[in-house]
Amino acid sequence: MLSNPRFAVLGLAMPVLLAGGIACFLLGTFFGIAATGIAAFIDWNAFKMLRRLMRTTVTVDGDGVRLDLPGDETRDIPWTDVRVAGLATAAGRRGRGARHLFVVDRKMDRPIFVTPEFARFDELAAAVRERVPAFHDITIDADETLRQRLLRLALRQVSVDDDGIRFDLAGGETLSIRWSEVRVAGLAKEQADRGRWTRRLFVCQDLGDRWMVVPEKFERFDQLVDAVRERAPDLFHDITLEPGGKLKEKLQPFLGEPSAADAAGPKDEAGPGEPADPAVLN
Repeated sequence: MLSNPRFAVLGLAMPVLLAGGIACFLLGTFFGIAATGIAAFIDWNAFKMLRRLMRTTVTVDGDGVRLDLPGDETRDIPWTDVRVAGLATAAGRRGRGARHLFVVDRKMDRPIFVTPEFARFDELAAAVRERVPAFHDITIDADETLRQRLLRLALRQVSVDDDGIRFDLAGGETLSIRWSEVRVAGLAKEQADRGRWTRRLFVCQDLGDRWMVVPEKFERFDQLVDAVRERAPDLFHDITLEPGGKLKEKLQPFLGEPSAADAAGPKDEAGPGEPADPAVLN
């Protein structure tokens, strides 16, 4: 992460911000104390974020890919457990944020994303390309996210008949769910940037290995939605996700499972909230 110039700018901005707060003493003691306190609070949180990022490491070796995040569980994907991997480039964007190296596990719930902010990014990408035969160079459209694009990549084909629905996945695996086994299905809608809305079709038997999500840009998406709605009308729900909300948590009440918030008990208002896990394709 040391190669990222934005971190150097952040490091320089921290003392400047604090100095600006101290300079506000020229406007009066009250303004000086308030400004210095605010600046110190911002600097402390920026320092914690910078320290966490600087200590994050990605390792590629003969066993697989490993992401070490300070304070979090290590994310380790053996080569035998890789479903898809590759380089994603955002259309119309330039600079470091335009590219991502991705390695997605078979369950698609603990992927690893690496940006050029990491030192030796090109070496990491070359090492993954060498070890994963089905390495993909893909483009992310301007109106979709990286996770939506990867889900579209992992889904090879979706077929529907009177017996059930079948998902053909990258890696030669299939997931088939009979209509008699479906417990909840529907269309999830969430707001994207600039007032745009995105949709996802979901079909769920359970929230372990027996559910799948189809992104809106998948071919014949509207036909698939109509086919599932027709065959499971009593189980089909149109739901709206809050910004940053997780579909999996939204579906738990439909399956009689406690939501993550209920399972955790009352929220401690004095403590910081846990950040949402960004690493779930579904």
